[in-house]
Amino acid sequence: TQYTHTSAPYPENGELDALYEQWLKQLKEGALEPTIRPAFDFISSQLCTGGKAYTLTPPQIRGIIDGWLERATSESVLVRNPMGGIGKPKYIINT
Repeated sequence: TQYTHTSAPYPENGELDALYEQWLKQLKEGALEPTIRPAFDFISSQLCTGGKAYTLTPPQIRGIIDGWLERATSESVLVRNPMGGIGKPKYIINT
């Protein structure tokens, strides 16, 4: 998956793909919910600490999350929540 960004330096797509696989595994195990806040916290904890050569902005992280949610949906891991709405998750695990 190609991720777009507006500032450099930025994590390599391979790093983001590996992180996506970790996030996906945690979704499948039930350790994370398929919503924005847990994904944001996950990405921040993995990419925005420990003296990285880059710092992602909230809009950049949100772009990654949107891409991951779309990708997981296209891979049939997630589906749109038919009961979604204000205060409810947009996606749920496909069972």
